[in-house]
Order: sequence, then structure tokens, then C-alpha cells
Amino acid sequence: MDSASGYPEDSYAIIDVGSNTVRLVIFLGAIPHQQCWVNIKTRCRLAEGMEETGKLSPEGRRKALKAVGEYLQKAETLTRGEIQVVATSAVRDAANGRKFVRKIEKSFGHRVAVLSGEQEALLCATGVLTGYPRASGLIVDVGGGSLEIAEAAEGELFRTASLPIGHVRLLERSRNDPDRFKKIIDEELDCVDWLAAGYKETLYLTGGAFRSLARAYMKGFGETTKIQGYTVPCAEMKKFIKEVCKGKFSKKADDISLLIAARLAAGLIKRARPSFLTFSTRGLRDGCYATRFTVENPETRMQPPQPVKVA
Repeated sequence: MDSASGYPEDSYAIIDVGSNTVRLVIFLGAIPHQQCWVNIKTRCRLAEGMEETGKLSPEGRRKALKAVGEYLQKAETLTRGEIQVVATSAVRDAANGRKFVRKIEKSFGHRVAVLSGEQEALLCATGVLTGYPRASGLIVDVGGGSLEIAEAAEGELFRTASLPIGHVRLLERSRNDPDRFKKIIDEELDCVDWLAAGYKETLYLTGGAFRSLARAYMKGFGETTKIQGYTVPCAEMKKFIKEVCKGKFSKKADDISLLIAARLAAGLIKRARPSFLTFSTRGLRDGCYATRFTVENPETRMQPPQPVKVA
């Protein structure tokens, strides 16, 4: 602790400007036992309408700019450590994404790292690895704008993919028609040719929609265990996913999120052929903390790994 302020000296704050939300997380403690001291979010829906316009929504930009300003002020008050601001797929892909970044930087005097798809996939996977340091298989994170996939072997990361099928973007691409989810997901996953090699180990899933899937599965069996580390045999999860996909769903966000997660998991299972599914509550922000990813010199922190040959 800083004796003068009473606040931790070794804390790390990250503001994550995502497709659906802006979130502030302040971490404490050493990896892999990091703790989220602060974890708050604002729903901004930056990517709303982006499938049609190619641009970040005006209302989303207004809300996100306000949230970033408030979170920077809060972070500067609560921490004496590093403060990083990162932006992911919506800002990366939008025609006006760079203009929005310049607006943030000019307004608050704080630089913003716009992550490439590869960087986002690697950071998400690195975050999951803080909980499973010897993981082998596939690590997959679903956000609002994109799905990130990374290949892992004994805790090392290799090939990656970033696909435009996060839950917000998938809804827009399908025109809110659940019957079109599977076709769009299959088309995107088929673009990742190395998935067809199959992975007999574990499929690690993180992100809000996948956590909804885990909660629904646990509820069906009357379980109340924590999501972090929750592991299900693939054969059992396939049965549950089949029931979810056959079900009658309302237009409620929770129902749609569950169906999207089920469709995504089904597509991944079909290609990767894992033995188990393991759910994680860690991801991008944990990965930034683990690597101390910085705007000023990101290439020294995130060297792209070399691909491996799959027999």
C-alpha cells in the first residue's frame, strides 16, 4: 500500500473499449492469483448498426467517450500503478474507428491501443492461461464483435484466428433471425482450415455468452459451483447443446445469448473434436495484466508465435 493514500502501489488498471461495453478493471496481486479489485462496466453498444453502416454508432460513441473519461478519472484516483486503454474489434474494424480513438486521446490525454485480431486472440488466450498454465487444446473467447481462437500446447500459444461473429455482430448479420446463426457461424469457422485437424484435448471457453451456457448447464443439474474451472465431458455438453438448439426462444437478450453460445460451441466441437469443455472467467484483461501490454511498445510484449505442424 501507498502509506500516504492507502491505495495499492502494485495495481494495474485497464479500460477495455469493446463492441458492446466499456469496462474498467483494476487488478491486484501476482499472476496467477490476481484479483479484480474493481470491475465495472457501461453498456454502450458501439457496434450497433455497424453491419449496415460500417461505422461506430453515434450514440455508442457518445456513451463510450463519457465512460472512458469517467473510468480514467476513477482509475487515477484509485491506483498508483499503470493505466492502459485498449480497444477491440468494433474500433478496429469501423471506418471511423481511428477518428474515435483520436477523439479519446485528445479529450483525455491518454493513448489508446487498438488491438489487431491476432493481438486480441493472443491476449485473451494468455488471460485464460493464467488459470490453466499447462493448457493444451483450443482457447476461445466470444465478445460482442468477434470470436477469438488460439491454439495451445502445454501452455504455449501457436496459431490464432479472429472472426466477426461476436454476439452483437452475429445478431446484426443474421438480421436477428436465430435460424441463420448456424449458417453464418459455419461459414466463418470453415475459413479457419487448421481447425479441421481436430484437437483431442480440451476446448477452453470464455466470454459472457459462453458463461451463460455454463450457468444454464449447471442450473439444469442443480449445480452451484464456480464457473472458473468448470469442466464438462464433451459428450454431455453436446446433448445439452442439442436441447438448447431445439428449444423455443423468446427475444429476451439472455435467451438469445444462450442460443448464440450453443451454436458457437456446437460449431467448435464439430471441428475440434475435444474430449472436454472447460469454462473460464479470465480473458483479455487478465492477458493485458499478465503481459503488461503497453501502447508505447506492444511489439516487444506480443511476439507472434510460430505455427506448428499438426499430424
